[in-house]
Amino acid sequence: MKYFYVSLIFVFFFFTKSNGLNPASFKDSLQLLVQQNDEILSKPLSSAEAGNTTGNLKQDTVTTNQTYKLERQGSYIIGHIDEKNSKLFDRRYAVYQNQLQKDGTVKPVKVAFVKSMKTPYIQSIQPDNLFRTAFYQISGKRINEQNAYLNKMQGSGLNLIAGNTFNGLSATTGRLEYYFSRTLGDMILPGKTGKGLTSVKFYFEAGQKKNSYTLNDNLEKFIFNRGSLGIGKDYYPLPFLHWGPFIGYGLEYTSWETSENLISTNFAEMGARLGINLRHNIQVIGSATYYHLINTVLMDGNRNVMDTDFNYKNTFSDRSGLGYNIALRLML
Repeated sequence: MKYFYVSLIFVFFFFTKSNGLNPASFKDSLQLLVQQNDEILSKPLSSAEAGNTTGNLKQDTVTTNQTYKLERQGSYIIGHIDEKNSKLFDRRYAVYQNQLQKDGTVKPVKVAFVKSMKTPYIQSIQPDNLFRTAFYQISGKRINEQNAYLNKMQGSGLNLIAGNTFNGLSATTGRLEYYFSRTLGDMILPGKTGKGLTSVKFYFEAGQKKNSYTLNDNLEKFIFNRGSLGIGKDYYPLPFLHWGPFIGYGLEYTSWETSENLISTNFAEMGARLGINLRHNIQVIGSATYYHLINTVLMDGNRNVMDTDFNYKNTFSDRSGLGYNIALRLML
């Protein structure tokens, strides 16, 4: 882009000299041309214009009936949204910026991703027949609102996570998350953004671990299967990073090869997760979880209780307390 403006300066200088124009008008003429160029870049592409750009745009192509204008009001990023989408809460949008290419065409480039909130003032339809919705950034570069437009993404609100837990209730784990906060928009008072209610999720986690322990003076091979349900929330202090607390409740079932008996223990879990973006919808997640064992029972092959106070901690001394997890998350 800097070579483009250098060329403009050279052409204008030659033109003013060769035509006997007043050099003092050169600055004003150049500023006018730059302003016109910025106005061209700041306009959303029509369907026909998008079709004339180079490269395979497919879903990344921005058309006038898909995009929404952005502006900044105080600390808020504000989108000009139609009435239907203005009622949707905690949805992801892609931010596009029109950029001038080397061949002279203007191409929409995806530069960031944001999440929708509610408007920070009493909502009313504006002169452009659009509503105003506040957003906060969750991924990408710094947004220049004067040359950026929104395009709503087809997200499901689901996250898939695969990882491994070390220490505590160690296991190879899989987790499913759902942002139920998408349904909370109607609970927000008029004039409030409701940011604190965004990115709130239910989760279900399952894990399995095989290990050997001594039981009744015999070395046995055990299989540990656990599952837990809980609630958590994501916070985005930086566009490339999020963190969030969580709390949940779960059960672990333990069996071993030489017996039909089953050991069952319930537990509470709480902790925090930290995620770093690899892409806008893929993160590497690190977690620290404290597992508090509540009660353990020993059951026979018919699942009749044999011991209501089985000493789980002494039998499996490393399966409690603080655990660490490393995982990958895919946002659908």
